[in-house]
Amino acid sequence: MVEDEILLQVAKPARYTGNEINMVVKKPDNVDIRFGFCFPDVYEVGMSHLGLQILYYFLNQREDTYCERVFMPWVDMYHLMKEKGYPLFALESMGAVNTFDFLGFTLQYEMSYTNIIAALDLAKIPYYSRDRASGYPIICAGGPCAYNPEPLADIVDFFYIGEGEAALNKVLDIYKACATKNEFLEKILCVEGIYVPKFYKADYENKEFLPLHENAALPVNKVIVDDLGKVFFPEKQLVPIIETVHDRATLEVFRGCIRGCRFCQAGYVYRPVREKDAVCLLGQADSLLKNSGHEEISLVSLSTGDYTGFKGLSEGLLKYKGQQVNISLPSLRIDAFTLDLMEKVQGVRKSGITFAPEAGTQRLRDVINKNITEDEILDGCRLLFSGGYNRVKLYFMIGLPTEEDEDIIGIAGLANKIADVFYEQPKNQRTGGVTITVSTSCFVPKPFTPFQWYPQDSMEEFVRKQKLLKDNIKRKCIKYNYHDSKVSFLEAVFAKGDRRLAPVIIKAYENGAMFDGWSEHFNFKAWMGAFEECNISPGFYANRELAYDELLPWGHISVGVDKEFFISEYEKAKATQTTPNCREACSLCGAHKFNAGVCKGPGSQACAQGNPETAETKLALPGAAAKGVPPVSGQYNYRLKFSKLGRMVFIGHLDLLKLFQKIFRKAGLPVRYSNGFNPHQIMSFACPLPLGFSSCAEYLDIGLTQEIEPETIKQLINMALPNGLSILDVKRAYKNASAQVAAAAYEVKFKHNVSPEIIEGILREKEIFIDKKTKSGTKREDIRGGIYDLRLIGSCTVYMLISTGSKQNLKPELLAGLICQGFDYNKFDIRYLRAEIYTLINNGLVSLNAWGEEF
Repeated sequence: MVEDEILLQVAKPARYTGNEINMVVKKPDNVDIRFGFCFPDVYEVGMSHLGLQILYYFLNQREDTYCERVFMPWVDMYHLMKEKGYPLFALESMGAVNTFDFLGFTLQYEMSYTNIIAALDLAKIPYYSRDRASGYPIICAGGPCAYNPEPLADIVDFFYIGEGEAALNKVLDIYKACATKNEFLEKILCVEGIYVPKFYKADYENKEFLPLHENAALPVNKVIVDDLGKVFFPEKQLVPIIETVHDRATLEVFRGCIRGCRFCQAGYVYRPVREKDAVCLLGQADSLLKNSGHEEISLVSLSTGDYTGFKGLSEGLLKYKGQQVNISLPSLRIDAFTLDLMEKVQGVRKSGITFAPEAGTQRLRDVINKNITEDEILDGCRLLFSGGYNRVKLYFMIGLPTEEDEDIIGIAGLANKIADVFYEQPKNQRTGGVTITVSTSCFVPKPFTPFQWYPQDSMEEFVRKQKLLKDNIKRKCIKYNYHDSKVSFLEAVFAKGDRRLAPVIIKAYENGAMFDGWSEHFNFKAWMGAFEECNISPGFYANRELAYDELLPWGHISVGVDKEFFISEYEKAKATQTTPNCREACSLCGAHKFNAGVCKGPGSQACAQGNPETAETKLALPGAAAKGVPPVSGQYNYRLKFSKLGRMVFIGHLDLLKLFQKIFRKAGLPVRYSNGFNPHQIMSFACPLPLGFSSCAEYLDIGLTQEIEPETIKQLINMALPNGLSILDVKRAYKNASAQVAAAAYEVKFKHNVSPEIIEGILREKEIFIDKKTKSGTKREDIRGGIYDLRLIGSCTVYMLISTGSKQNLKPELLAGLICQGFDYNKFDIRYLRAEIYTLINNGLVSLNAWGEEF
C-alpha cells in the first residue's frame, strides 16, 4: 500500500485510495482469478466511462473472479512511484497488479498507447509479449481501438474484438481449465472474437496475413450481444468521492447507429443498432438513481435522438424533475431536435446545446453522408433560441475528403447565419446576447469507415485551413477553438498503423512521451525522435492514399460490414451521393448476418430483403425496374448462365458463393433474403464444380424482390465481376435448376493422345462396374448407363456427356481414369471444361439455358 506521506505530495490523492460508493470488496485469497481492469488514463477520465462500470460489475458477478480497477497515475504520482519503487496497484485491494492473472486494457484512444507502456513499466512487467513468462499477468485489450490491434500486437497477449458481455465468461472459464499460459492462448483461439497475435504472421512485403496455428481464424469476427434487453446491466454504479469528468449516472439507451456518417468508425463497428425497451430503461434509471444519489442522468448512445421509444422514455423520466434530477443528452442530432424534446431533457436546468454539422457546406455534408440540410440546422437553432437558450456549440471537422477552401469559409458563413437567426427573435424575447462556439477537429481517417483509404491532410495544411477559418470569423459573438494538428497526425498514424509501430511506441515512452492526449504533456519531439530512431516514416501511414487491393493492417478483423460496402460508400462520397439511414432503407452493408436489432429476422425488410424503392436508384441503368411493378417486396427468380475460366478455376465453391453474394451487393441488386435466425441471400447453384474445373456453362438461380430486365441484370453483374467470371445470359426462372439437373457435357483434355480404340472399347461394354465409397462402406455400381455420349474431338481431347444429379452422378474424373487405364498418368495433368448442363424434358435432354416457361 502506498504510504500516506507519498499521497500527501500529490494532487488529488483520492485518485489512489479507492473506497468509492458501491465498490466491490472481496478477499483476494478466496478467488481463482484476479483481473485488473486498466483504464490507461487518469482516474477522473476512466471513472466517467460507462464500459468500465458495466464490465466491473459483470466480472464481479463471478464468485471465482475479483475485478479490480487500475488507472494510470497522474504525472506527479508516476514520478514518485518510479523514485520510491512502488509498483502499479489496483484500487480495491491496493495489491500490485504484476501478481494478477490478467491485466486488461481498454483502448479508447490511440494517444493512450504510451500510457499502456508506462503502466507496464510501473508494474515491472516486460513490454513485449515474447518476453513475458508464465509468472506475469496475461495482457489483454479491447475497446474501439482494438479493431486495429496491430500497433500493439507485439505487446498484448490477446485482443477481445467486440462486446465484453458476449464471451468474456467463456474466456475466463477456459483460463481456469488450463495449466499454462500457452495452453490458454491456444484454446481461446476457438472463442469467437479472440485474436492472439502470436499465432499470426504479417508479411507486408508479400501482402499476406497468415495464420500460424490450425485454430487461428481468418477473419477474426467481432462478437456482439443480440438482445440488449436481456444483457447484463448493473443496478448500481461506482460513485467517485472526487469530481470526475462526467459526474452523473449513465443509462445506455442503445448500441450502434443508423446514420452511416462516412467518417465515423463507431457508427460502423457497433452495427447493428440494438435498442433497449423503454420500460426496461425506466427500471434501470430508478435503480441507478436510487443507488447513486446522482442529480443527473445521462442517456448514452451514438445518436440518442434516434431512439424509437424516446417519447415514452422522456415522459417517464419527467417524474425526476420534482427530485431536481436533470436529464443529459450528450449525443443529439440537430434534425432530431424539437422544442418539446429540448424542454423535456433539460426541464430542470438549461445549459448550452451542442450540435455537430461537421461541414460548412451542403456539398461536403453530402460527401460525408451527414444527411442534414442547412435549413434543418437553422430551424433547429431557431427552436433553440425561441426556447430561451442563447448558447450553442458547433462542432466541425477540417480536412475532410474533397474539401476545398470554400467549405472552410462556409463554416464561418454558417455560424453567421445562426447568429442572424438569434437576432431575428423579438428583442423582448431574447435572453441577453448570443454566444456561438465553433470548434474544429482535424479529420482522422479511421479503419472500418469508407474513408479508411483516404490520406490525411499534412500538418501544414491543417494549420493553413485553421488560419483561413479564423480570418473569416469577424463577429465577437462567435468564438473559435481548434485542435492541435500534431496530435491528430499521430492519431492517424496509429489508427492506420501496423505491427512495425510497436518499437516506436516504446521508444517514444522512453523519450518522455506520456499522457499524449493532454495538451500540457504532449511531447511531439519525443515522437519524432522515436520514428527517426526506428527508421519509420509516420507519413507512410497518415498521409498516403491506400489502394483498394492493399493489405490493410486491420484486414484480418471483421466487424460485420463488408469491404465492398465501404468501397461503394467511398465511391459515392466522391460522387457526392448520399445513403439513407438504416431505418429508411437497408444499404446491404453486411450487418444483417448478426440477425439482431434493426437487422433482426424476417420482419425487418431492411435486412431480410433490402429496400425496393432504393434498389432502382442503385441500378443506375435505363430500364432497371420493369414498369408497373408495385413498390413492395416480391419474389422474382432469375437464372444466370456464367463462365468460369482462367485463374478463377482455383476458387472453390464456397468461396465462389461468397464472392457472388458480394458481387450482387456491389451491383446493387435487390436480392431476396431467407427468413430465420441467420438470413442469407436466396441463391442456388446447379451442380457446383470441384476445384480446378473450368466451365462455359455454370448456372446460378437468384431471387430478387423486384422485377428487373434480364439484360440489365447481366450488365450490372458483369461490371462488378473479376476477370475469369462472366455472365453469358440471364433469363426468368420458373423452377429450381439445382433439383432438375440430369446430365452434363465436358471436354476433357489429356496430356497424351487418346486412342480411338479405348473410346470404342468403353462404349462396347454393356456393364461397367466400379467400387464406389459411401458413408456405409464400399459398394459395386454399374456406371455404363450414365454414359450418354463419349467421343474424340481431337487427338487428346474427349467429349463426354454423362449423367449428373441426384439420381446418378457420374464424375468425369472417374471416366477419365478409365480412359487412362493401361498406362501411367498424373491426374493433375488432365484439364476439365464443362460445356453444358442439361435437364430431362419429355425423355430428351434440354440445356438449362433453353429450359423456360414453355417446358
